[in-house]
Amino acid sequence: MNGELVVGTRGSALALAQARLVCDALQRHHATLRLRVTTIATRGDVEADAPLTALGRGIFVTEIEAALRDGCIDVAVHSAKDLPSVLEPDFVVAAFLPRADARDVLVSSGGPLRNLPAGARVGTSSPRRMCQVRALRPDLEVVAVRGNVDTRLRKVKDGQLEAVMLAAAGIIRLGREAEITEWLDASAVIPCVGQGALAAETRASDTAALSVLGVLDDAPTRAAVQAERAFLAELGAGCLAAVAAHARIDGDVLRVIGMIGSPDGRRHTGSVEGAPADAQSLGAHLARRLLGQGAASWLTVTESRLRGMRIAVTRAAQQSALVALLRARGADVVACPTIAIEPLADASDLDDALCRLSSIDWVAFTSMNAVSAVADRLDALRIGLPERVRLAAVGPGTAASITARLRPPHFVSATASGDALGASMPDVSGRAVLFPCGDLAHDALAGRLTERGATVHRVVAYRTVPAPGVGALRDRLNDGTLDAVIFASPSSVRPVADAIAAARARGGHPLIVCIGSTTAGEARALGLEPDVIAPSPSTGAVVEALERHLR
Repeated sequence: MNGELVVGTRGSALALAQARLVCDALQRHHATLRLRVTTIATRGDVEADAPLTALGRGIFVTEIEAALRDGCIDVAVHSAKDLPSVLEPDFVVAAFLPRADARDVLVSSGGPLRNLPAGARVGTSSPRRMCQVRALRPDLEVVAVRGNVDTRLRKVKDGQLEAVMLAAAGIIRLGREAEITEWLDASAVIPCVGQGALAAETRASDTAALSVLGVLDDAPTRAAVQAERAFLAELGAGCLAAVAAHARIDGDVLRVIGMIGSPDGRRHTGSVEGAPADAQSLGAHLARRLLGQGAASWLTVTESRLRGMRIAVTRAAQQSALVALLRARGADVVACPTIAIEPLADASDLDDALCRLSSIDWVAFTSMNAVSAVADRLDALRIGLPERVRLAAVGPGTAASITARLRPPHFVSATASGDALGASMPDVSGRAVLFPCGDLAHDALAGRLTERGATVHRVVAYRTVPAPGVGALRDRLNDGTLDAVIFASPSSVRPVADAIAAARARGGHPLIVCIGSTTAGEARALGLEPDVIAPSPSTGAVVEALERHLR
């Protein structure tokens, strides 16, 4: 890279120390590269006395990303825990540096947490830490405290507090490790998503910066942080919620633990494990499991724009986590599934395709239904999946299903659409690709793969039929009692497109919310312009996209 690389960061001592770590690492790989660090004040820095819960999300990154978008800086250095769980499409994390210690620590005048006297004051600004301290020691007084590391440590020295909880990585990077009283076990006090990791963010279009930064990327850290961020994205949660997730790799296994909690110390926790390649699907799966256990009620947002809205979800059987999260935001949710999945009356074509897997290089899945259909027929035929056959998945949900029913996929598309999967699958030119799908599936994947030189064998694996929810949804559209309808697939739009068009013609305006560009494209083809397009199928992304539209 010619010229100068401008690095942007916050102005705190810790942020500058972290920027120097990135610069030093870059200099080791690019000795002649000229680097300049510039500081940018964020809202979180300017309003240092305000509670984090009053400031909203992105408070430590928004202004830095604005400078990045405007070209004032070339790379932004963040604590990974400060990044939104879903980046804007024009940004990318070019590198996650090797992770420092992800644990929380206690700095105390009264010994470890278990030895603090009843009523001792423990300072933290994090809802996550507040929840876990109250779960472990309900007899302590948890005090909200903000400020930089030095300010917080001084409160203990001055006797204003008996203890403070901090991230180990920050204290280590500032050279103050000797002041730590207790290292808190990550399974007892689960760390924040991304804690201990540094993220180097740049513009997705800046190929020069991407090339320079790429040498810093640490694969184990990226896999762990991706799993944690997928967990958070599924919840649509930020610093306003008591949410925690921590992933680590042991040998060839990625283990993820997570928590959703309440302010009074109640919490749901769980864990999953699998291949590092399935990091995103593992994190998302764990989040959906905890939501299904009732944890969604603790993600309530008091000022949600969804409060009181009447929202129909058209694929309730597969969207129970979405229903729970919408209800936590105060929405009145009605489940009106418009489609149902039926097995094939005659599966001979699918069976023939599966019996010829020895001549197939890839099997590409764009739905969990296709995964189930293929796995069921393989079981019925008593044949295994040849080792040479590689599996590809559209997004983390389908990847999780593949892992559970078959084996971990070799490739998962970053964007959950058939077109994106077809455009990004590696090594497809001259290869044979089996595409099992529903009878109403789109041709985007097959078309894109064919353009890239693959031979695509499309085979119907299941049937999509209208479901009883069609009548209920039509009734609600006719009487004007819906504010929004959420569609998760193209086939879910078709049975009620005319009823929505008629409702709009009468002056009604139920918002049309589509998950992904393919579903949005089908809505447009049917004469319906989507109001909201969620960028990914995660429950959090859908809810946040609707919230943003209403703002």
